[in-house]
Amino acid sequence: LELEMSATTPELPPEVPVTPQEKLANTPIGYYQFTEDNLADYINQNPLLTHFLGGSVDDWFVSELGDGNINYIFLVKGASNSLIVKQAAPFIRIAPDWALTVERIFYEYEYLKSVASHSPDYIPEVYLFDKSMATMIMEYLSPHVIFRLGILAGNEYPNISEHLSSFLAQSLFFTSDLYLSSVAKHELVQRFSSNVLRHLTEQVIFTEPYQRDCPNNRHTPLLDDIVEQIRSDVALKMEVSKLKHQFMCEKDALLHGDAHTGSMLITREETKVFDSEFACFGPMGFEIGLLVGNMLIGYFSQPGHNNGKEYGIWILDQIIDIWNKFTTKFSTLWANNRNAGNDYALVETEEERKLVEQDYLKKVFHDTIRFSGAVIIRRILGIAHVQDFEFIEEVEARASCERDALEFAIYLLKEGKEKETIEQVLLPLTN
Repeated sequence: LELEMSATTPELPPEVPVTPQEKLANTPIGYYQFTEDNLADYINQNPLLTHFLGGSVDDWFVSELGDGNINYIFLVKGASNSLIVKQAAPFIRIAPDWALTVERIFYEYEYLKSVASHSPDYIPEVYLFDKSMATMIMEYLSPHVIFRLGILAGNEYPNISEHLSSFLAQSLFFTSDLYLSSVAKHELVQRFSSNVLRHLTEQVIFTEPYQRDCPNNRHTPLLDDIVEQIRSDVALKMEVSKLKHQFMCEKDALLHGDAHTGSMLITREETKVFDSEFACFGPMGFEIGLLVGNMLIGYFSQPGHNNGKEYGIWILDQIIDIWNKFTTKFSTLWANNRNAGNDYALVETEEERKLVEQDYLKKVFHDTIRFSGAVIIRRILGIAHVQDFEFIEEVEARASCERDALEFAIYLLKEGKEKETIEQVLLPLTN
C-alpha cells in the first residue's frame, strides 16, 4: 500500500527557530499532525488497514509511545492486530522550536524499500507510506526489545551475530558498485543525495564534540581532564577530520546511517533494524563502525550495571563474530556475483579477484575501527548521550566507565589502522 507523491528537494534546517506558521508552510498540502484523538479516523479511511486491525474503530486503542527524539510514534491496537504509525513533524519532537523538513521520512521509507529486496528478514514490514502526511505505517514487533536495553539488562542473544553480519553484508554489498551497474548506482545515489540529516551526522559526530565552545556539548564533570586532552590532541583531531572527509566524499554503499544498538529490535530468534531516516551513501566502515562503537559502549558500561565480567566477554565475542562472519558472507556474495557491478572490470581471474577483495576488505576493516572510535567519543562529549552510561546513577562510577571508553576510543583512532584482525584490536580488553 503506497500513497506516494513526487519527491521534492528538502530544505536545510534553519539555524534559528521559526514560527509554527512558517513550519507548517513547509509541509505538503493537506498535512496535519496526528494525535491520539484523530489518528484512528485517518486509519479508518483505508479499508485494508481497518480489516487488518479488526473490530470497530471506536474500540481501537491509540497511544503515543513518546520514545522518539525526532518523530512521533503511535501504537494502534485493534481486535485482531496491532500496528505502528510513525509521522514526521515539521520540527524536532524533543525541540519543537526548531524546524526540520518532513521529507526525512521519505528517505527512511526509500531505504527500507531498497534493502527489503535483498535483506527482507532484518527490516520491519511497511504496510503503508503516505508522503502527503509524512507517515509510515508498519508492523508492530512484539515481544522484541531494543538491543541497547537488552545489553543493559545482561541478556544474551544467540543469533545476534548471525543476523547482524547477514544484514550488513547484504545491505552493503547489494547497494555497492560491486553489484550495481554504473547507471543504477548513480540513480540510487541521486535518490538519497538531498537527505539533510547527513549534515547533522557530520556535525554531531565529526565536529561538535571536539569544539570547546559548542553549546550542544556536555560531559560528566569528573572527565574534564581527558576531555581537554582529546580537544587538544592535534593528531587525534586530524584522524577525525580524515574520517569526516571520507564520510562526506565516499559513496561505497547505501547506509542505514544510524545503525546502532538503539535502532535494533530483537528477540532470541529475530532481529529487525529500524529508524533509517539518516539513510545516505557513504563508506561501508561508517555503517559497521556505528554498530561496533555502540556495542563497545555497552561493554564499557557493564561495571555500572553489575552484569558480571562474563557478560562483558560475551559482548566482545559478538563484536568479533559479527566482523568475521560479515567478511565471510560479503566475500561469498562477491564471488557469487563476480560478473555483476561496475567495479574492478579489469579483474580477469578468481585469483585476481581474491587479491582485490583482500585489499578492499582491509580498508573497510580499518575504517570500521576508526569510525567506531569517533562514535564512542561523540556519545560521551557531544549532544546525544546514551542510556548505557546515563542509567548509571552514581556519578563516579559513570565517569569511570566513560573514561575507560574514551581511552579506548583514542586508541582506536590513533592505532586502529595498524591492526590486522578484530581480535588484535580487542586484545587490550581480552587479556
